[in-house]
Amino acid sequence: MRGSRILHSPAVVVYAMTTWDVQNIVKCATKLNYVVNALSGGHSYEGYSLGSVPNNIIINFGKLNHIHFNVHDKIVKIGPGARLGPIYYKLYQNEKHTIPGSVPNNIIINFGKLNHIHVNVHDKIVKIGPGARLGPIYYKLYQNEKHTIPGGSCPWVGIGGLTLGGGYGLLARLHGLLVDQVVEMKVVNAQGDLLAISTSHEPDLFWALRGAGGGSFAIVTEFTLRLVRAPLVVTRLKAVWHPNATKAVMKRYQLLMFNARLSNFSNNIFLQMLIVKEQIAISITHYGPEIREFNRTVSLMLATLPTPKTTNTYQQDWLSFVYDLSDIADADHNYRKLLLENATLPTYEFKSKHLYFDKPISDHSIDQLTRHLSLGTGRLHLEFNPWDGYINTIPIDATAFPHRQYKFGIQFTDYWNHTCDEQRQINWLERIYTSVHNDSTKHSYINYIDRDVPNWMDVYYGSHKQRLRKIKQIYDKDNRFHFERSVL
Repeated sequence: MRGSRILHSPAVVVYAMTTWDVQNIVKCATKLNYVVNALSGGHSYEGYSLGSVPNNIIINFGKLNHIHFNVHDKIVKIGPGARLGPIYYKLYQNEKHTIPGSVPNNIIINFGKLNHIHVNVHDKIVKIGPGARLGPIYYKLYQNEKHTIPGGSCPWVGIGGLTLGGGYGLLARLHGLLVDQVVEMKVVNAQGDLLAISTSHEPDLFWALRGAGGGSFAIVTEFTLRLVRAPLVVTRLKAVWHPNATKAVMKRYQLLMFNARLSNFSNNIFLQMLIVKEQIAISITHYGPEIREFNRTVSLMLATLPTPKTTNTYQQDWLSFVYDLSDIADADHNYRKLLLENATLPTYEFKSKHLYFDKPISDHSIDQLTRHLSLGTGRLHLEFNPWDGYINTIPIDATAFPHRQYKFGIQFTDYWNHTCDEQRQINWLERIYTSVHNDSTKHSYINYIDRDVPNWMDVYYGSHKQRLRKIKQIYDKDNRFHFERSVL
């Protein structure tokens, strides 16, 4: 989260156990004129999974009546059966807090318990509840004839928000985005009705929910996705240079990304670059047992560059690869335990931004970027990821995800602790982001959402903006589902 700059919290958090719960919550919200948001994994970069729009709520859903107050983060998690009397009393005993001052009229549906994973190997599909996290999903699918889905690298991310925003991950060049594998969704609409939607049933709503992000049209209670085969073998090289090689490595990376005649990558190759103040690193990943292309790509990448200070090459099975990328420490390398645990990462303060590129960053902008990078004091990461391959083969209008014609994207993230000057860190991040902004497409990935972006309807929804607005008017004209950056 962004520390003191995220101050909103919901009026109430409802823990949905079933789809029926969700329908009742939406109907109740409609009667009371409350806004409804869904929380899958709680990984919104701007805290939007806690709501963000303008308190009192009287709601009784039985005996699920816990009241868990977190004084440090100024939030309370309340079971739907809790009554206002105990709520007011318990909050007042905790440093004289109460519900007023939260986001008015905002109900959060927490899907943490709606996390089923039903695998159908025969039909090559899986039905997943929106509260399921990637770790358990990857593990269960791999146990079923070594299948997987093309999700991200963090095992604690919830499938709901990830998929609705597009669903980018390490297999994106090979198998596309998660939305490209969705064949059906079960959703609760603004009237509280349960719908099964697909390309043949409510196709406009199905289209909108594949890539325009959550929180605008309906609440998804189940995804049906096609399975893909997990790579038999993952081969990876990581090469690291001192910061004085940053310009040379950036230029070489861009040459390989944009010169197809030189690189001619298959979709089995995934080429990343990570820049931090202390070093620059290249990761070349190859999926599959045949590694001639991997060796060729490594040779092309390193051909004209200074000798790296370190290199590391290794091979793994898919599940071990996902485990190692998650940065979880375990002396026994027990990825089964760690992927299945409902653990979360330590909390920290950060700010993130994102840009897509369809042409190389200019030498002048690279100079500006490296100069600004050297002047800051935080833990800033610039992560360059490829957005081509299979992603580019899907027509732009096939789903609501509009960013299919780009070559790579940069995620700019600055981390700091409470001893740092938050605004100074954000200003540093902004200067680095601005240094390359004019070279970019000026579009961004909605799952890396940033409240400070102007013209955000264009930035996130692009050419699909007007169609999404029309669908919003059809399915949610009273704006039951919304937050600060939802479709207007």
